[in-house]
Amino acid sequence: MYWGSPHSQPSSPSSSGLSFNDIAKIPETFFRRLPQVVSARTVGTPIVLDGAWRNLGLDRMFGGRPGAARPMIERAAFAIVAYCALDARSTSSVSEWVREDVSISGTEKNSQADWKAAAERLGRASVWERAEQSARANVGSQPVYLVNDHSAPGGEFALAVSQDCWPLLLRPWPDQDNPRRSSADLSQPLPEDLEARIVSIQPVKHAAASVSGTLKEIELAGHERVSYCLLDGQSAGTRLIFVQTWDRSRSWCRIDEVIEVRGDGPADHEIICGYLDSLRVRREFVYLLGRPSRPPFTESDQAASAWPVISWIALLLTRQVEHDTGQPWPKVRTELQRVQDLTVTVPQAGVRLPSGRTPLSPGQRAILSRYPGI
Repeated sequence: MYWGSPHSQPSSPSSSGLSFNDIAKIPETFFRRLPQVVSARTVGTPIVLDGAWRNLGLDRMFGGRPGAARPMIERAAFAIVAYCALDARSTSSVSEWVREDVSISGTEKNSQADWKAAAERLGRASVWERAEQSARANVGSQPVYLVNDHSAPGGEFALAVSQDCWPLLLRPWPDQDNPRRSSADLSQPLPEDLEARIVSIQPVKHAAASVSGTLKEIELAGHERVSYCLLDGQSAGTRLIFVQTWDRSRSWCRIDEVIEVRGDGPADHEIICGYLDSLRVRREFVYLLGRPSRPPFTESDQAASAWPVISWIALLLTRQVEHDTGQPWPKVRTELQRVQDLTVTVPQAGVRLPSGRTPLSPGQRAILSRYPGI
């Protein structure tokens, strides 16, 4: 192709290739004989989320069995959770999203009644309990950090985070006037073994000028440094810790805060790591939770109360993917977003060719190999 001045471009084919004039003389019928891509739907990210869905055993809650055809309501329920995890702020309904943007096997024939039934069933306590049991099995005997910050967005939900960043949706905060309470019965007592491992953290107001003593420094993942020290005036079973961090999103602005830790728990530096991880995970949860006033995952808002549980299960799936692949979810999502199912047509012949998948890179193949049979 010639990229020189338009006044000096060649009028006939030369060593530089075809000129603009040459291309303009090609009849349109020539291009109509060439295959054209009419749709490209993402398939890589739904595959890994589907694998995480099965690893957590959530498919069995909707009648799924190994080696058997997967029920339509199970496929619809998974698609709703995947919709939340991949495109939570979309204004399209989930049926439109599945039809136009992503490729999820088993959803081609789902009716509106299937989507509605799946959304309402996701809000039942039995589904939440099953997901919570799977999450707790991954947590094991790790400490669980619960940040009691009612002023933060999403603070009405008791989202605890384990030492390995597994999210546990325990129950909403005890606010009887909370209109966003989930339809699932999240107010039941916690198991004693879990209650004993909860480290309660409460951000409190404290003048930075009153901080005295030498700050200790720890290095977190990604070479992020945090400084901290213990403060005076602590009562039995309570610790006050001054934490100094830097916010990357605001030109490394320094942030000073004080947290109150109740109960005998891990060492101070482990508590700080757990506190910062809890804030990061809760930011992700709040992002998924921050939907429009009318949830677009169905054309009806009868299942709107299920959205907090759906958001939490979506967060749980992304954490399962991180556990399976050993890579952070943003990296996995970026890598697999380019794996697409293509539909090709030849306009002049009126032929619509079968869908084909884009070639896999070594990195994409390594991730997808973790989920055989999906």
